[in-house]
Amino acid sequence: MLDNVPWQALTGAGAGWALAGFAVWAIITGRLVPRTTHEEVIHDRNEWRAESRIKDQQLLEKDIQLRHMGEVGQTVNTIMRSLGAAVDREAS
Repeated sequence: MLDNVPWQALTGAGAGWALAGFAVWAIITGRLVPRTTHEEVIHDRNEWRAESRIKDQQLLEKDIQLRHMGEVGQTVNTIMRSLGAAVDREAS
């Protein structure tokens, strides 16, 4: 695989300028970034992933609590309606 690489072109006259130009081009186009920048992006990504997992867990807990509150609300509504019906029967 490395037999097809034109090594003399990389070591010949002007190769230094070509490699320097390639490095500048890679930096300008964003294909070559410093390690610290790359590590910061990885760190930020991991923080957002953790935040997303925490938020998902919070939403799941909220949904469970809302479902429970809905059941309690239906029970209270049924009790209040039956009390109202009992009061109406006594009043008649």
